[in-house]
Amino acid sequence: QQLLTEKLNEQQRKNLEFKKTQQMPEFGDSNSKKDVVKKFYDYFENFQTVKMFQKADMYSQQGENSKMRKIIQQENEKFRQNEREMFNQKIIDLVFYIQRRDPRLVKFQQIEAEEAIQKQQQMEQLQREKAQQREEQDLKF
Repeated sequence: QQLLTEKLNEQQRKNLEFKKTQQMPEFGDSNSKKDVVKKFYDYFENFQTVKMFQKADMYSQQGENSKMRKIIQQENEKFRQNEREMFNQKIIDLVFYIQRRDPRLVKFQQIEAEEAIQKQQQMEQLQREKAQQREEQDLKF
């Protein structure tokens, strides 16, 4: 999982446009706090690569005239965009796969569930105490 972010960072750095984008957050480790883990998954939830995908070009850029070159360029851009979207979706799918199996998230969910139970118990205790106080006041009158 650490290798994934290192590889993606390396690929993104190769592209000059990466300077305009934010740096990818670290994956963290088993002791990472919730905000570190959340930043990682939030970043990849809507991942967009800056890779150009020139390899996806189907036609040579050498056209007979400017109109033909423009048409070729537009067609090639469609192929690049398709490759870019497929790449982005693969990364998003991979990260969701990892996310579903991340033991840190299970731990965070358990902690939140325990805190919710404690809060509910405290509220119930407070309600019982208030009810008891009202009952005692009613008995005084």
